[in-house]
Amino acid sequence: MRTEYQDYTNHPQFLSQRNYLVIRWVGSLVFLLSLFGGAKFQPLLADGENLMVVVNAASADSLAVANEYILLRDIPRSNVVYLDEVTIIERIDDETTNSANFKKEIIDPVLAAIESRGLAGRINCIVYSTGFPTRVNVHAEMLKYLKNMDLEYNIQRHAPWCSITSLTFFNENAFSSNPEFFNFKANRYASPETKNVLSNPFSGTTAAEFGAAVNSFNENDYSEAITLFDQLADEFPEQAVIHYYLAKCHAEQGDSDAAAASLDRCIQLGWAFRSFVKSDPSFENVIEKTPVKKCLQKMLDLPTDQRQSRHFQSNDYWGKNGWINGSESQGQRYILSTMLAVTGKNGSTLDQALKQIQSSCKADGSHPRGKFFFSKNKDIRSTIRHSQFNFAAKELSQMGFDVEVSNQLFPKNESRILGATLGSPTIDWGKSNSRFVGGALCDNLTSYGAWWAKSGQTKITDYLNAGAAGASGAVYEPYAIPAKFPNANLQVHYARGSTMAEAFYQSVDSPFQLLIVGDPLCCPFGNFPKFSVKGLKNRSVQTEDITLNLTESSGSPPIGSYDFLIDGKFIKSNSRSGQVSISIEGLSEGYHEMRIIAVSNSLLKTTKTKKIEFWVRKSGFKLAIEVNQNKLASDKFLEISASSQTENPIEIRQNARVIGQVRNGEPLKIKASLLGLGRFNVQGYVSLENELIASVPVEIEVKK
Repeated sequence: MRTEYQDYTNHPQFLSQRNYLVIRWVGSLVFLLSLFGGAKFQPLLADGENLMVVVNAASADSLAVANEYILLRDIPRSNVVYLDEVTIIERIDDETTNSANFKKEIIDPVLAAIESRGLAGRINCIVYSTGFPTRVNVHAEMLKYLKNMDLEYNIQRHAPWCSITSLTFFNENAFSSNPEFFNFKANRYASPETKNVLSNPFSGTTAAEFGAAVNSFNENDYSEAITLFDQLADEFPEQAVIHYYLAKCHAEQGDSDAAAASLDRCIQLGWAFRSFVKSDPSFENVIEKTPVKKCLQKMLDLPTDQRQSRHFQSNDYWGKNGWINGSESQGQRYILSTMLAVTGKNGSTLDQALKQIQSSCKADGSHPRGKFFFSKNKDIRSTIRHSQFNFAAKELSQMGFDVEVSNQLFPKNESRILGATLGSPTIDWGKSNSRFVGGALCDNLTSYGAWWAKSGQTKITDYLNAGAAGASGAVYEPYAIPAKFPNANLQVHYARGSTMAEAFYQSVDSPFQLLIVGDPLCCPFGNFPKFSVKGLKNRSVQTEDITLNLTESSGSPPIGSYDFLIDGKFIKSNSRSGQVSISIEGLSEGYHEMRIIAVSNSLLKTTKTKKIEFWVRKSGFKLAIEVNQNKLASDKFLEISASSQTENPIEIRQNARVIGQVRNGEPLKIKASLLGLGRFNVQGYVSLENELIASVPVEIEVKK
């Protein structure tokens, strides 16, 4: 997941519109070109296509924060879910719900929407606006885990409180008969096998098959081992350990070309352990051969308990050794999750939350310069992470960043803090005279950073209000257990080009008590692909199939593939630049939007999106909506009317939410506050002869 900031000032979708905007189908292409011919499509913020925004429709703050985020990230309308009933239990405090309510009222409706809208397998992150319970009572799930693991209750390890973001992350396993998310190595996306990088990543009969292949290797029967490992590689092509063993077998046979080919595949999957390879006796006879030497030159030199930063996809199954297995029976699936803001008690104001979002969106791809800061003090909140600082500082320094490992609680008089890893119960950032660079991450390890009703310790919103794009904190007393907090590599993953969400989840082994707040797509250090599109003009009329010509721009990171979406739904992929045909046969009459997403050929799979609006004309059916005013106060009423050539009811939607129905000449009247503060689009939809026809979206702005 990655993003790239673009200035929306001149985007046609957001140009000021007439108070009574009416766009109709007409028979003249000249008219349409004269009306919209001056509008050019622009590159958009990428990867909003793989994100689902969840809104509490009963919360004014939630609506306002979501409106701003959807606008700035240009989230497809199908990628927004509005929930009307979210229970908050006041028995403990005003931030809590229980697992049954979470499942019934929040996650099940969200997952159902993903499935019904054809987005299954494409949504990599669920992000909550504000106005949701931040923690969930998971007592029932904890008891299942303890029983299955034959463990006794230990409050330091098994306190039954989970953050809403982590329960979403673990959702596929959380409500199973054997919920393992309490395990301190539960997050396989972050958790490599540190004892032996070549450990068996499988279970059951597959584990036995892997063991048999290893035994053949150990018995010097390399031909048999190659046969067995090849069979496993066909079934699990992304499990790097299999390819490494193949490289060892070929090296033992003296086949440097075949060994290098297998090592190259390892590198493609994130293998970054040059010293490990050089010290492996299997490669002794080929280590100086040219093909193997070239592989070593391409390989990073990380210790085996570290991983190269990797892109996240929700349809990947992660093996217990921290590599992708690609099989439901042999791995765990996750979905990233953050909360955009926490407003209210001990949190941010609405204005602060909106500023945070605006700042994080502007940071994408900015490659800011400044300093990473690590606080090395005597507090246990700091000491449990001291062992991580040297590696993180070394990696960041090698990337060319300024790094300070200091005995101060926080950086002082620093104007450009790129990231801060701290450890103190209270930090008065206002006294630091330091400023975060837009997009910076701040992580302070303490007990009550996201326990809003508990006073006495600094809340993570203090850092967000001070300019950080992301922060995390515990929703209940976590005790000094390092696995429950991000390690120092949080800043390393981020600096390598991971998104905010990817950086956090790659750096914490056991996030079940950790609330992660901020823009999940923020990516200041990403390198994004660049390309041009010809063949489809923005806001043009199409009467026949579309032919596109894609050209990779000079200096762009290599592009591995292009994805094509129409109206938020995946249409096809293309492996390279060149000519691509898109059929309009299955498209309805009327307005559509196409998104073309270029995906870089790298471990991080950075993306760049371009959007083109167009019309399909078949019969000449006309549908248009009108509003009484485009800008209005929240206590006023918005009136929406429609015109069409049918008496069928016309749905009016805000994103994917139906806010009412109209018929010709019968306007919909709705209080503006129900739609939320800020800018957003409304759109008309009518069903006609088994087709859903859409009008041009109309922008509305609601002010206080």
